[in-house]
Amino acid sequence: MKVQPLLSASCAIVLAAVSPAPADPASATGPAADAALLKFPYPYRAAVTVCSDIDSATVEKFQAVHELVNTTRRIFRGSPSWSVLFTDPEIVNRESWREGIDGFGLPIADSCWLYQDDIGIFERYDEAAGRPVPHDHNGRDFRDIIDDWMRRGWIDTLHTPGTGHIPRDATAAGLRWLEEKDYRRLTVWVNHSYTVTPSGIAPGGERALPFLVKNLVRCGTGLLCLLGGESIARRITESPYPQRFPPGQTAVCWTLTVLLAGSSLWLLTCLVVRRLRKRRNLIAGLVVLAAASGVSYLIRMNFAQGDDPDSPYYNADLVRRHGFRFYWLLGSEGQAQSVANTLVLPEWNYDGRSSPLRIVRLDDGSRCLAFYRCHKGPGGHQSLELLSEAALEDLCARQGTAILYTHWTGRPASVFTAAGLDGLASLKRFYQAGRVWVAPTSDILRVSFMRTFLDYRVHLEGGRRIIDVIRVNSPVEAAFVPTVADLRGISFECPADLPVEIRLAGKAVGNDALDFISAGDRTIVRFRQQPGSTAPSTSSRASAPGSG
Repeated sequence: MKVQPLLSASCAIVLAAVSPAPADPASATGPAADAALLKFPYPYRAAVTVCSDIDSATVEKFQAVHELVNTTRRIFRGSPSWSVLFTDPEIVNRESWREGIDGFGLPIADSCWLYQDDIGIFERYDEAAGRPVPHDHNGRDFRDIIDDWMRRGWIDTLHTPGTGHIPRDATAAGLRWLEEKDYRRLTVWVNHSYTVTPSGIAPGGERALPFLVKNLVRCGTGLLCLLGGESIARRITESPYPQRFPPGQTAVCWTLTVLLAGSSLWLLTCLVVRRLRKRRNLIAGLVVLAAASGVSYLIRMNFAQGDDPDSPYYNADLVRRHGFRFYWLLGSEGQAQSVANTLVLPEWNYDGRSSPLRIVRLDDGSRCLAFYRCHKGPGGHQSLELLSEAALEDLCARQGTAILYTHWTGRPASVFTAAGLDGLASLKRFYQAGRVWVAPTSDILRVSFMRTFLDYRVHLEGGRRIIDVIRVNSPVEAAFVPTVADLRGISFECPADLPVEIRLAGKAVGNDALDFISAGDRTIVRFRQQPGSTAPSTSSRASAPGSG
């Protein structure tokens, strides 16, 4: 989908420029108050991931992209994967890349669709039979293909249930399949194109008047495209073809379109043709134009109906129940929540803790946690170029988070240019040096959520420093006691003068779930990450001080 940058004074970037966030001052006094909750899993100073949309993907392109990104296997020149990924002539001009390119081995995940005839888990939903319709690729069921990718950690995001007509029952059936396995439970939702995905989730709606006027212009540019002038048409407007109206509003939108176009043509005709140039004709045309414009301005077009309880596409309650917690939304008038040409995402302050998550109220009255993405170029095809050494240094200095938007499984050769590969190489160096945390979008947002809303207390007891994690005061759901799995990566920094004990709702957490790391006169206690997501070997590890 096409992304419009949204950089305004209303979205000021609030960044934690100082190291690490202190403990709640009300939770402890004296030496115990020195314990601090770090913004990222130790030892990282920033976080970067890629949140790519699955549009136009094929199995072959998806496999090739994740062979390059997630594995360390060498992709040889002339291999099927090479032909899918690389067409930039600069690549073969580099001596080190001429014969092959090694995979980057970065733990980054991707997105999927429930329903789509090319690469969806299911081809479509059969409403008459009340069940999803399976399909296969070269004799292999897509359910098995997607399941394998999820098992490997290559998918952590749903790019809405899919395009077109996917009603509530279809979404429910697709979610039931995901819920059959724990590793298939997704937590990140990313909206697809505004005008073709009625099952998308987004608050508000677009005012009809600007959309109808743009659509009238697109009628002309669409005709120009049909006559062979598409390049000229795309200079006039990024989307040169007329777009469909929202389900349930087609009749009223067509009526208003006809009135706007008809009254405008009538007025023009009256001005050109002398015998029609009469006051009553002009007044009649102006009255109709004013009335149609006024009604069009007041009406909001509800394209994304996933959070509208009165729509057959309503699914927000099902999505919440499944476990989705983080949403990339579309704002009013179809504006994508993205920032262009920077790695630094906007952050919001919650009682002194900054986070890339913001609270948004949906049309069904519920609240969700939304995030922005950063990008470069149309469709984010140049986004990897943002990963320069200077930009990553700046991100570390700001303790920022970068979630890159792209379409790398749709047009991989446009993404994995020489400049894009240089960006990934820089990211890998910062990751291996223990400076930039690279992880799936779901992990980065989970840690940010837990850290931002974590309620804990610190006190001294029996010659030990006790950090007691009490609850997560979530702003979008009831407060809850997190599990050890919820807290993976959460890190505390304390003076090294006393042994440290972590408790969870008053109960001691076993040391097998924790990493104790010596850092000079400080001790870091980190909830252990899953295998493959741990800190790089540059961080020194030690037993809990004084714990024997």
